[in-house]
Amino acid sequence: VILDAAGNVYVAGVTNAADFPVTPNAFQTKYADPAGMADQGFVAKLSPDGSQLLYSTYLGTAGGERIVSLAVDSSGEAVVGGHTYSTSFPTTADALFFSPHAPGGFVARLNPQGSALVNATYLGNSDVRGIAIDDGGNIDVTGWAGYGTIPTSDFPVTTGAMPTGFTYFTQLSGDGKSLIY
Repeated sequence: VILDAAGNVYVAGVTNAADFPVTPNAFQTKYADPAGMADQGFVAKLSPDGSQLLYSTYLGTAGGERIVSLAVDSSGEAVVGGHTYSTSFPTTADALFFSPHAPGGFVARLNPQGSALVNATYLGNSDVRGIAIDDGGNIDVTGWAGYGTIPTSDFPVTTGAMPTGFTYFTQLSGDGKSLIY
């Protein structure tokens, strides 16, 4: 849960409900798993007093997603991150890493109305655990790379990066099109 500068309340997480309350012009209005078993990510925005659902959307696939981190920029765009089990997570055409990679991390930015993805990218064999937007508009991401007791070698790393085992800190440009470090 996070507030924007106007006091609007943003909530992101996971649901298994096919009848989760979504708004008519939402980016994704349908629960993606017909069997009703897969986790489905969601993002919602409420008015400052909580009396109005300004938007609510699913974000995911039948393979399942977990949204575990949320930030909001100064223009009201929600940036979320988490983990996908799908090779068909909805990335944008200009994504930094658009190639299917599952299981793996993702970072996605919704427009202020929750009706479209501004950008969305896979983030290698990882699990996104935290997101922040810095003063320059860049997206700071932290989490862990790999599964079980084995760190992954399939994670985007810039030249000269310090090896950290499982944990990582990554910075993406605000438009999500480039890896800063």
